[in-house]
Amino acid sequence: MKINILNRNVYSLIAAGEIIERPASVIRELLDNSIDAGAANIIVEVINGGKKRISVIDDGEGIDGEDIKLSVLPHSTSKIKSASDIESIETYGFRGEALHAISRISMITIESRTEESEHANKIYVKQGDIVENEISALHKGTIVEVNEIFHNIPARRKFLKSDNVELNHCIREFEYHALANPGINFKFISNGHVVANLIESELKNRISDIVGEVFIENVFKLDYFNRKTRITGFIGKPEAFTDKKSRINHIFVNNRHVFNPLIRKALYSAMGTQLQHRHLPFIIMVETPSKNLDVNIHPAKKEIRFKNENEIFPIIINSVKSGIQAENQYREETHKFEDYSRIPGNDEKFQRKLFSDFDYSIKPKIMSNEMGNAYFYQYEKTYIITQLKGQLYVIDQHAAHERIMYEKYLSQKDNISSQKLLFSYTVKLEPELFEVYEESKNDLEKKGFITRPFGRNIVLVEGIPAIIENKFNESDFINIIDDFKRNDNISSIDEVIKIIACRSAVKAGTELSEGEMAKIFSDLFNCENPFACPHGRPTIKVFTKSNIEKWFKRT
Repeated sequence: MKINILNRNVYSLIAAGEIIERPASVIRELLDNSIDAGAANIIVEVINGGKKRISVIDDGEGIDGEDIKLSVLPHSTSKIKSASDIESIETYGFRGEALHAISRISMITIESRTEESEHANKIYVKQGDIVENEISALHKGTIVEVNEIFHNIPARRKFLKSDNVELNHCIREFEYHALANPGINFKFISNGHVVANLIESELKNRISDIVGEVFIENVFKLDYFNRKTRITGFIGKPEAFTDKKSRINHIFVNNRHVFNPLIRKALYSAMGTQLQHRHLPFIIMVETPSKNLDVNIHPAKKEIRFKNENEIFPIIINSVKSGIQAENQYREETHKFEDYSRIPGNDEKFQRKLFSDFDYSIKPKIMSNEMGNAYFYQYEKTYIITQLKGQLYVIDQHAAHERIMYEKYLSQKDNISSQKLLFSYTVKLEPELFEVYEESKNDLEKKGFITRPFGRNIVLVEGIPAIIENKFNESDFINIIDDFKRNDNISSIDEVIKIIACRSAVKAGTELSEGEMAKIFSDLFNCENPFACPHGRPTIKVFTKSNIEKWFKRT
């Protein structure tokens, strides 16, 4: 094997590709620079989702005539002078790669002026080289305009998504910076229309402007300081959010939006049993000395590492518990008995025996004909209870109906039909989910959904699979798209049917008539596998008379 030394053009393109993945990456790097420049006002404008043009305008300190020429050279930076500076990085942009990387894969114009300069300077850069340099009349600040991203790398350009999807990524990056810097005025313009105009405010108001009032009205506040580390932000109250109501998970470390599983784990650990399987929305701000961090582990600076994770973990947990205590509403539930294991009949061995005596030898199809005058009761609008042949059955109504719908849908998988809705409806998706919808639209059509895009992040639902017997609303559609996002095997017809069966089955908390309960019970035992839902959860548990007599010590 012969080793080749890559020429400048090739390795520059590779390096640029690591930093600039899509138009949103350009916005990230340019906003970093604007904020570092001390800007009080920043305007972002995009055309065609940023694929045609991106411009970022700020009133920061600007770049003088000599430095503007150096700014597009590889590894040029005003943030680092020696290796020791890497240990104390306080700024967003610091590697000296961004402007050069952007210029390698686009046509870029930079216009800037410092307060001391008599005039502004403007340069035109193409594929990393300055092709023109002139004087301009710009006031203090900087304008960077980026045109035709990846125009010289067709293979990369074709992997960009639709204008709408790329726009959503750009807006998301814009919002991250706006959340982290509520003291700056931000404006976002797309194809000439103002999408966001955010006025300088405190963090709570900025969150309300971006995330919405529903989140900010249902949170408790964090404000905690320990070992030179300050934790601020907001966490959703456990009872206010289900696992689908909010996907707000934002972690900022020293004003940088990052991914860090350690912090997320600490947040969930601190909430403990109060979550009860609910989703935890949060926006958390961590301020810590830069020497505690390694921010140089990801080309796009999306991840950071704490040098001493054993210290930050308990600080996060204590900040949450302090916030809960201050809110004075949420406390860990305690059992009435101090030693729960000593309650008669509650030992693990007994539980295993109690729930393993189901008579699997009974033929399900015969069983459905032997119901006779069975009575059905509903417990907590979630469980169906009935007695049959001397045994007491407890059925999870959702899991049971999910199994029924799954097998019914599976039997029709080669001939799935749609039912047109009498009244079609629109569904507004979060940007990330709309991207999933666009990628999954063909799969949805094959499974009986009739939909089409109807504006930015809006989907018009005109038809649903004919198999769906219950009301199927906007929330159900959002949940299906969310499942498409989280399911790695979504291309499998079986996985899609599982999702649709789950979403179309009666939910826990739905009140059922005795006739409806009897039908679920009967239909369940006409299934090929009545004992588990498609995802493996049990549908039914049985108590025999001997089990119960042992429980009450009658034997």
